[in-house]
Amino acid sequence: MGRSYTYHILGEGAQDATGSARVYPCMNKREMAQACYRADLIGLPIVAWSAQTKRGAHWLGVPEWTPCKVSAVNLPVLVDCPACGGRTSRNEHGVAIYCPVCDGTGRTTRGHEKNWADWQIEAMQKRAGLIAA
Repeated sequence: MGRSYTYHILGEGAQDATGSARVYPCMNKREMAQACYRADLIGLPIVAWSAQTKRGAHWLGVPEWTPCKVSAVNLPVLVDCPACGGRTSRNEHGVAIYCPVCDGTGRTTRGHEKNWADWQIEAMQKRAGLIAA
């Protein structure tokens, strides 16, 4: 039996050639902005948001499960990630290195790195190859 998760916001992506659409679950507005960025990278932008909880409905300004236009939501501006340098780093095996600051997108909100200690950011930068080890 699988797990069940409740997310505040669900983003519905555009349909691809097979007629299927991706769903982008988000817990906050930063994740919503990152989901839009990810969707635009693959060429299937998010076409609508819907709230799964009361908090999500408050953010969107619509009742729960009512679709909302993407343009109707004010999302934060994303900047290059200070920990990974805004690029997907790869290790010696060609595997992408996951960055906890930007969730692997290379973009995050300004000041989000302040949730980590300096030594943690420095370790992430070394791992990403931004500073000498």
